[in-house]
Parts: sequence; structure tokens; C-alpha cells
Amino acid sequence: MCAVLLLVDDEESRARAQAAAVRDLPAADEEIHVDLLHVHEDAAGDEEPE
Repeated sequence: MCAVLLLVDDEESRARAQAAAVRDLPAADEEIHVDLLHVHEDAAGDEEPE
């Protein structure tokens, strides 16, 4: 089994390319476990909460 951590943001084309890369891994013929981590910015920006 192959485990992958797939980081995605709001750019759909990049997410699709990353998914295709995982699909094309040599282990894809067997079992792949993929955890998705959606990275996004807070609407308030990079400010620390008070």
C-alpha cells in the first residue's frame, strides 16, 4: 500500500494535475491511500487572532 498526503488549494487545475500524478504512480495498480489537505487563507488575511 502507498500512502500519499495531497495538499490542494483553490487552484483547480493544480489540484487536477496533482490527482493525475497520484493516479499515475506505479502503486496505482494496487492500493493507494490518499489524505487530502485543503490549504486556504483566512478571509482576514495573515493576522493572528487576538
